[in-house]
Amino acid sequence: MSSATENSGRLLELNIDLLLGVNGSRSLTVEQSARVGEYLKLIKKWDRVHSLVSKGDLDHLEERHVNDSLALDPFLKSTGNHLDIGSGAGFPGIPLAICRPDVHFVLNDRSTNRCRFLREVKFRLRLSNVDVQEGDIGKQDSSGQLFDTITIRAVAPPERAWSLASPLLREQGTVLLHTKDRFTAKDKRFSQGLVRSCTPSARGFITVVAKKRAT
Repeated sequence: MSSATENSGRLLELNIDLLLGVNGSRSLTVEQSARVGEYLKLIKKWDRVHSLVSKGDLDHLEERHVNDSLALDPFLKSTGNHLDIGSGAGFPGIPLAICRPDVHFVLNDRSTNRCRFLREVKFRLRLSNVDVQEGDIGKQDSSGQLFDTITIRAVAPPERAWSLASPLLREQGTVLLHTKDRFTAKDKRFSQGLVRSCTPSARGFITVVAKKRAT
């Protein structure tokens, strides 16, 4: 048996939850699971110098970050485009880009070192559906590219995250938020935004907020 086949076998054993699908997301193929495994190796390698994730998370990347990322899969539009604000080490953008080649992903971060890492991941994993954007999203011109879906994870409280992301949404676009609290359509905390759904996840809720239609 070749070393590549042996490695694939170990990945199958270690990442069985990923292969079966997480929180309703589509199942990963063997090739996609292998890419996720390679991605996690790159994080651990670069983290020694660039501190991409907190030290307590390094041994729990799958359950704390990969699973959370893949849980957003059902909320992405087919053949749409997606912006991940404050992508950091690439969560949720990289795992989603691996399992959704039909969606174009823009990964934004203001850190030069983190953007270098994201470009390395794009190159190593041959992710042709990923672009890396360096800069502070709050200082960018909102009249440029607009997106079908946006994620903004661990950057700001939900209301602030919405205010940063919403100017970059297309009409009918949505912001996907990981929240600790349950929100309903009656909530008024999202200025010009409407809560479409709030789905339980492993560590809270996935709250989907859309722009209110102009009347």
